[in-house]
Amino acid sequence: MPAVEPVPALPEVLVSTPAPEGSSHPWPRPRLSVEEMPVAKNTQPTRSPDDLAADTFESDEELEEFLASMYAERHRDAPEPAACNPSSSTPMSRPCRTSAS
Repeated sequence: MPAVEPVPALPEVLVSTPAPEGSSHPWPRPRLSVEEMPVAKNTQPTRSPDDLAADTFESDEELEEFLASMYAERHRDAPEPAACNPSSSTPMSRPCRTSAS
């Protein structure tokens, strides 16, 4: 059996963030449990989806513009779809849509 040489250890890299200006060291933050966090922030549980509702857009048109821009951005690098092939039934082919569908 051939001898196996040990792999040298990688050097340790220390990472830190700068302290706030005027501070010689950052103050430690108190550690709270998951149960203690909402109590400390005085939050209430969501009882209804209506609790999350917000009037973000002033009109339906503004919402539609936003959704169109999001769709375009998310599909920016997507390849162009293949042309439909009405006679093909392979999983990779795209069905043709008629104006009635």
